[in-house]
Order: sequence, then C-alpha cells, then structure tokens
Amino acid sequence: MLFKHNGILKDNYDHWPAIIAILTVVAIIVCILGTIWGVNSVFPQLFYFPIILSVFFYPKKGFLFSIVLVLSYLGIVILLNPGFQEILATGVRAITLIGVALTVSILNTAFFRVKNRYQTLFETVPAPVVVIDNSGRITDINRNFTKQFGYTRDEILGNIFYEMPFIPDDKRELLKKKWKKSLISEIPEPYDIELNTKSGTPVVCRIYSSVFLEADDIFISEIIITDISRTVRSKQKIKENKKRFNSFFNNINNSSAILEVNKDCNAFIIKDINNACEISMKKNKADILGRDIRELYTCDAGARVYNAMVDICKTGISKKLETMFFDSTEFSGWKETYLYKLPSGEIVVIFDDISEYIQVRDELRDSLSEKDILLHEIHHRVKNNLQIISGILQLQKFRANTKEVSEPLYECITRIHAMARVQENIYRTGKISNINIAECLADLCEYLIYSSCSESENISLVLDCDQELTLDADRIICCALITNELLTNSLKHAYKPDETGKIEISFIKDDENNYVFSVKDYGVGIPDNIDFHRMDSLGMQLVINITTQLHGTIKHYNDQGTEFVISFPADNGKEENHK
Repeated sequence: MLFKHNGILKDNYDHWPAIIAILTVVAIIVCILGTIWGVNSVFPQLFYFPIILSVFFYPKKGFLFSIVLVLSYLGIVILLNPGFQEILATGVRAITLIGVALTVSILNTAFFRVKNRYQTLFETVPAPVVVIDNSGRITDINRNFTKQFGYTRDEILGNIFYEMPFIPDDKRELLKKKWKKSLISEIPEPYDIELNTKSGTPVVCRIYSSVFLEADDIFISEIIITDISRTVRSKQKIKENKKRFNSFFNNINNSSAILEVNKDCNAFIIKDINNACEISMKKNKADILGRDIRELYTCDAGARVYNAMVDICKTGISKKLETMFFDSTEFSGWKETYLYKLPSGEIVVIFDDISEYIQVRDELRDSLSEKDILLHEIHHRVKNNLQIISGILQLQKFRANTKEVSEPLYECITRIHAMARVQENIYRTGKISNINIAECLADLCEYLIYSSCSESENISLVLDCDQELTLDADRIICCALITNELLTNSLKHAYKPDETGKIEISFIKDDENNYVFSVKDYGVGIPDNIDFHRMDSLGMQLVINITTQLHGTIKHYNDQGTEFVISFPADNGKEENHK
C-alpha cells in the first residue's frame, strides 16, 4: 500500500532529493547538447521525470521547482538557439511541462487528502484494527490495538496474522479458516473468538472483516476487533440469574404465576406458572399458559383479585388480599394473594393457602374471647369478694364498743379499699402487666384524700411520677398498699388540726435500673430515738414486709419532716417492664 502509513515513502527513502537532482542535471545536459546539435524536439521530455517526482513527493516546493526548471530550460534554448520558431516550440513544450506539474500537484493533493482521512479514521476508530495483505501478513495496526493488547508495532508488523501470540494455539486454525473465507465472501459475517493480551489476560472479541482490492490480484483485509467481554459476562450473568430465578420460582411452595398485561390493563394473560401452582390447580401448565386469569377463577374471589390487578397495574402499589376460593360451587379454602408489579410491567401473583391459619386464628379468637369473659368474671368476683369483706369489717366496726377495736378495723377497711381501687383500675385497662404506675397512684391518692377529708382539708398533695413507667399487677398492688399506709400515716400524724401542709409522692427510675418510690411530708416527723423497724404499728410492719417481698430496701429520713424512700429492682428478676 503506497499510502498505508503517513510519510512512509519519505521516511524510508530519504535519497529521493538526490535522485531528483541527478535526473534534473541529466535532463539539462541532454537538452543543452540537443539544442547545440539541433535535435531539441526529443530531449525536453526528460524533464518529465524530475518534475513528476518532485511534485509528487514535495507538492508545493516541487511545483515551484518545476517552474524554475522550465524557465531554466527556456533560457537555455533562447541563449543557444535564439530562432523564433525554436523559441516558440520551446515555449509550447514549457507550457506542457508546467501543465503536467500542475496536474500532478492537483492529483497529489487529492491523493494525500484521501490518505489523511483514511489515516485519521484508522487511528481514531475506538476498536483495534489490523491490516493484512493477501499472504496473511500484518502490514499495519492502529494505536488502539497496541493500547488494548499491549504489543508494539515492531512486534506485530510483518508477522502472519493467525500465527501471532495473542491468538490461542487451539484457535489459530479456526481463525485462519475464517479469514480465508472472508476473502471470498461478498459480505463476511462477524465471528467471536477469545484472544489474549500480552500480559495473558483473555479477551472475548468479535471480529469484523472487510476486504478490498489494492492492485491486480492483491487483496487487503482490514480486521476490526471489538471487545465484547463485558457483553459476554453480562449475558452470562443474565443467563445465570434467569436460571437461578427459574429454579427459585419453580421450587417455592407457594403457588405463583407471572401475568402479561396489555396496555389497557384489562387483560391478564398467564405467561408462566410454577410447579406448586400447577399442582394446586390440578391442571397441566400447557393448558394454562396463554389464557386470561379470569377464565380460571370465575368466583367472587377471582373478581377481587382481578380488580386488585387492575389497580396495581395503574398505581404500581403492591397489594395483599385474603379471599375465599371455590372450585365451581365447592369451597376450596382460604388463600392469601400477594400482587407485585415488575419493572417490565408484568404482574407476579403469589397464592398462599392459609386455610389452616384461618382455622387456627378463629380458634384463637374464640379462645381469647372466652378468656376475656373469664377474666371479666374473675375481676367481677374479686371486686365482689373485696366488697363483701369490706362490708363484714364495716359491720364489725359499727358493733365495736371501743376505739382500740374500731380503729384497726377501719385501717383494714382502707387497705381493702386500696386493693379494690387498684383492682378496678386493672379491670378498666384490661391488662395484668405493663400497667401505668402514674395513673394508678394518681387515682389511689385521689381516693385516699377524698376518704380522709377531715385530715386533708388543709394539706396539698404533690405527685411526681414518670409517665412511662409500668408495673405488673402483683407489684402495683404492693405499691398501692405502701402508698395507703404511708400517705394515711402522714395525713393523720404529720400536721396538727387546721395546720397547712404538703405531702410529696414520687416514683421514678434511677440510673441503676431501680424503681425509687418516696413519700415525704414536712410535719412533726418521727423522733430520732425511735427506730421505725421496731415500731409496733401494724401499717409500718406491713410496709417493711412488702418492701422485702419486692426485694427492695427502705430508708427513713427525718430532715424537715418525715420521708420514706423505697428502692426495688425494676426487672425484679424478669424482663424489664416498659410501655
């Protein structure tokens, strides 16, 4: 190829200027001798050789050189043979020489413009390109080939294409056959083959061949190599994912189907079903595929599923339905239907048989209903029993003749009322665990203040409880009994009659995961020489015993009144109770 590489002729043949100079000197000498001898009409044709060569290899400078050469020739003739006819004939020859130089210059410019376009396209095409002559030898490669495969031009040029090291040994014969077939094919078909880079990295490539005639019986092949490794990996990954999906789809226990939706969202054609669906429907897959789902489910449940599919087709929001299915007129069971819309627009329908779950759920619901009735009955009986006990004690109190008998009976009655109040609160909330302590204490304190109006007329109560803390029924009754004893004691003994006072009750949780329960008044207090652990008061002994039952501790402070602080573990050996 004369123009296969930019400047190859000038680069490889730097002696052309010398050749042009020699031909020029020879032409001038012969023309001088021909003019002297009178045979000038033949020898001027020798000037064609240096003119054509100079204009071809050096278009601009060669044309100027040609003009100078023609003028020199014309000057020689005028000096040596100044006859009119001879000068006229020489001028015509000179014009012919200049015309030849101009023609060659124009053709050369067009030639190099085509060559430069080809070279630019050849070098800038994003794919590696290899040029092969009809013997199979590589005559040229572009920059992208060296960049992608790591070989230099010197390592590649001149070698047989199908014997190059970037072609695996077991693929060389195949590539040779493919290349020879492309020489005789009008439109060679592309083919895929795995090549290796210089570092040994395999690259899956697609080969495109184009063949053109350079000279008589000389064919040149251009092979364009496109890296399709990423495409092949992507296809392989898609194939693996599809295989994995099909395996998952066909082996899940839930009946599943994939539906194809038309553009109006009013036809849902079954595109695929899994094995579980085939078994549950008791029909062959071949008999189901291609049919509208409404043909298979004509009951009300089918209509509900169809309407849900229309909705999900328009909104894209997934849905879940519980429906009763019938086979003809016979009930076939409950099914939970999941509907999803795929990015492709298809809809996935998953049927899960929940007949057993529905049966168990209904049984549990009936059982819970029975337990609610039983719990209601228990609460009612406990309340009645407490009222009976309170009534008996009240009658006994009325029959008591002395204060020493009536006061203990009254204290017992208040304790029973405190327990009943908490029991009423538990019944109202419907819980036996996670009962809000703040609500119970507020209700109980309100009742105790109201019951002892004579003692609490001038006394204010401040209740500080964490609104998030909860207790189980057993411990909240214990706290209610402690509150009853300590609050009643402060109301009776902390302040003198008609004296204004304040009682503070708090229930919080400290940093050590303990509940801290305190009752404080600002009254006369307990004398320092009295140990509350040894007091004969039944109420105080009850508080101490309940604190021990809660695995807690009780402390007494006698600073500006009386304060009892009770601390017990929040979890009580169990999981911590919170809302």
